[in-house]
Amino acid sequence: MKEVFAIPAVGALIYRIKDNKLNILVQERYKENEIFEKGLLELPAGKIREYEDIFKALKREVEEETGLTVIEIIGENNIDTREMGEYTVNSYVPFCCTQNLSGGYSIILQTFLCKVEGKIIPNSNETRNVRWMNFDDIYSSINKNLEAWYPMHINTLFKFIDYYQKGFIYE
Repeated sequence: MKEVFAIPAVGALIYRIKDNKLNILVQERYKENEIFEKGLLELPAGKIREYEDIFKALKREVEEETGLTVIEIIGENNIDTREMGEYTVNSYVPFCCTQNLSGGYSIILQTFLCKVEGKIIPNSNETRNVRWMNFDDIYSSINKNLEAWYPMHINTLFKFIDYYQKGFIYE
């Protein structure tokens, strides 16, 4: 039997405070080869290429899917890099890690909190309707219609909501 491995991926929970209200960047999933997930709300995310630095992968995915430029990744400055012989190894702490154990495909997603600048491109070859959604609408949507969201981002959003309500998230 052939051994199959989980796919490493990186995600961005992009937030801002505008007019004293918290907004999170969301998009609708639109991948040609997917049937069941198409149209689900999600955060920008994507696969990490072989030997690609996770922070470069995050910036690349955000730009590809939204047109925005990442200007801050919370925790990026705390990276610990070691070079030993032919190895270069990074250690870092993402905001949230999630692993899919059934359905879809086997993926391990590491999500970071981010800030961006630029103009949103509302549609890409993988996404549709990229937009800022206010916290109250996200909170209501998750609690009333959880099935409208891509499952890999639910736990991250719940964690972010919890942190925000406890006052741990700020500009």
